[in-house]
Amino acid sequence: MSKGPLVAVLGAGREAFLGALHQALDNTRAQARAAPPSGLQLQSFASVEDIVSADQRWLLAWELDQQSHTQEALTALAHHHALRQALNDGGLAYQVLRGSQSERVAHALQSLAPCWPELAALLPRTGLASRRPGSLSCDHCSDPDCEHRSFTQLIKNRSAD
Repeated sequence: MSKGPLVAVLGAGREAFLGALHQALDNTRAQARAAPPSGLQLQSFASVEDIVSADQRWLLAWELDQQSHTQEALTALAHHHALRQALNDGGLAYQVLRGSQSERVAHALQSLAPCWPELAALLPRTGLASRRPGSLSCDHCSDPDCEHRSFTQLIKNRSAD
């Protein structure tokens, strides 16, 4: 029996994130009236060495708590940087999920859409085509393709002026 796509989740708070993501997937599954891709696996990993064969890799962004400058916070930041460095050193593609828990879940669902067409139809449109002319909100989006399209369009618009 072949396994489905493996999505590896790294970073602090990954267990809570996976719980929220599973809940969102259950809600979405009911709306889509279709199952996720056969054998979809969402797994938490502590180290990069274990995720080389993953189909997608998500790294939860380390968020600085304004009140927290403790040794524990500094250790968490160092661990986050070590994960990024290991991913980069290994030449492994990954996506950083930023923002609140609900924003991270929304970004994760967007990245699953290409392998789950029924999900794609339920998600709000993102990217340049879905925005009002002249409005860019890249600070709410971690999609590098979207950022590239937005930047290219911005340069094109400035050249036309």
